[in-house]
Amino acid sequence: MTHDHLNETRIKRIREQLESKQHPSDTLRDCEKVLPGYPIRRNAVIKLTKLNNQHFLLNPDLIETVESTPDTVISLLNGHKYLVRETADQVRKAILAYRQEIYYSPWVSS
Repeated sequence: MTHDHLNETRIKRIREQLESKQHPSDTLRDCEKVLPGYPIRRNAVIKLTKLNNQHFLLNPDLIETVESTPDTVISLLNGHKYLVRETADQVRKAILAYRQEIYYSPWVSS
């Protein structure tokens, strides 16, 4: 089996776990089992605001699409959708900042 095929298999398992709507901490533990040796960032999130001004944190790795309709709708891989006050461009910039933190700083596990 090639390395790419193993990664695709692991990603498929993680996606299936997310779609099963497990508790997030269960999914994190499963990810650690499925991807041994890969550091898992528990604090890797972006801060967003719901339409009722309530702030929440979202893992941008779970985002499938961001649409402006005119409200910004974020669709996740597990089918959940969030309406947020931020524009699609602001969400994009938050994701880019998150990616820079992940890829240009040492792995830190909390």
